[in-house]
Amino acid sequence: DLGVAGLGRQSRRPGAVTVGGSAAMPAGQAGQIAPAGQAGGPAGPGAAAVQTGPAGRSGRRAALGRSLRAAADLVWPADCAGCGRELAGPLCPACRLALLGPVRRREQAAPRLTVPGGPALPVWSAAWYSDEVRRGIVAWKRQGRGELELEMRRAIARTAEAAGRVLAAVSPRLAVVPVPSRLVKRLSRRVSRRAGGTAVLALAAAEALAGAGLEAAYADVLTRSAASREQAGRSLRERALGREGTTGVSRLPAAPCLLVDDVLTTGATLLDAERALARAGGQTLGAVVLAVSPARSGDIGGPAGRMS
Repeated sequence: DLGVAGLGRQSRRPGAVTVGGSAAMPAGQAGQIAPAGQAGGPAGPGAAAVQTGPAGRSGRRAALGRSLRAAADLVWPADCAGCGRELAGPLCPACRLALLGPVRRREQAAPRLTVPGGPALPVWSAAWYSDEVRRGIVAWKRQGRGELELEMRRAIARTAEAAGRVLAAVSPRLAVVPVPSRLVKRLSRRVSRRAGGTAVLALAAAEALAGAGLEAAYADVLTRSAASREQAGRSLRERALGREGTTGVSRLPAAPCLLVDDVLTTGATLLDAERALARAGGQTLGAVVLAVSPARSGDIGGPAGRMS
């Protein structure tokens, strides 16, 4: 049942990105999605209240660092993270187009998302996790290529906006929930945001949904137990078994949830997050990811799919 039963009664300003429980950015101020292959895109991952003290100074230093890196890229561009083309970075036009492909529902590629007695959780993505797309995401997540953050935010924003057009028929309010990862834990230890992380993607997705007119709220409500392990390099069976029951919920969002992750492989991570939210009384309408592993590829429902 994809109805909206169980929505909270708390009123928020329509079309506002909410960070940490307060409306932070009106929809009219949210970044717009640039067409595939063009520069630009969302101006940032959401605006939060100005902080003072060590946390605020740390954020300003991080922003200054990103500005300096962007200036350095203009003078001496890096090699493309996707294909390695010299001085074409962070992504050359061809690799950017591969990342910004047609947004489609691709949950059939993940065997674990199919549960007995019901449809699989809808998952939208614009790319397959292979070749130049895989190399680009790995460079952002694990090799410290912080200049790729804008590319990843643009990609997830396009996907979230397409998913939002479908989900708006179900609920005009969405809690945009990042799936926790080891990278997010590193960020909490004040390691540079250059490490990437699903929180960055979820903030960009929430901003894009707000720009499209939905009442989108960033909701960092999922936790990962100490028993969870990194998924890279593990077999399909190990991935499936290793995610069972490792996700918890710190607080229940006031709206149906849209999960955000970087890569979809077996679907075990998203399924565990969906189950954790359901145990807490929440509802998950779907998920958006940067890319989907093509091991068992499949598209359904046309360009953006339909809720069934």
